[in-house]
Amino acid sequence: MIYIGCCGHTDTYQTILQMGYDYVELSARQIMQLSDEEFKEFLKIYDQNKLPCRGFNDYCSEKYPIVGPQSGSIACQEYARKVCERGNSLGIQSIGIGAPSARILPKGYGTDQANSDMVRFLQYICP
Repeated sequence: MIYIGCCGHTDTYQTILQMGYDYVELSARQIMQLSDEEFKEFLKIYDQNKLPCRGFNDYCSEKYPIVGPQSGSIACQEYARKVCERGNSLGIQSIGIGAPSARILPKGYGTDQANSDMVRFLQYICP
């Protein structure tokens, strides 16, 4: 069986549902812009429908760098924890870490260090 999904935001969820898609992938960045109360309100809508969220895309902005000197900060780790917590509430199966602006390295930043940063990022987001 072939399943067809659509990427979107919480404010387009109902439209995606009405269009007949089998699943949705939501923007983690947009999900994280919701207050806790707004997220709870979305969960009420989500729980009443049959359109599953299979994953998150659009992981973050440059505010939470994945590599570079500020990567691995407490703020980055807290963001990752909350993304995973909200994803768990939705039953997601994957997180696409598409975040080009969060992977920009400063001039002269070594590739080996960037690779090490990425390993550290994956270690704190994977659990």
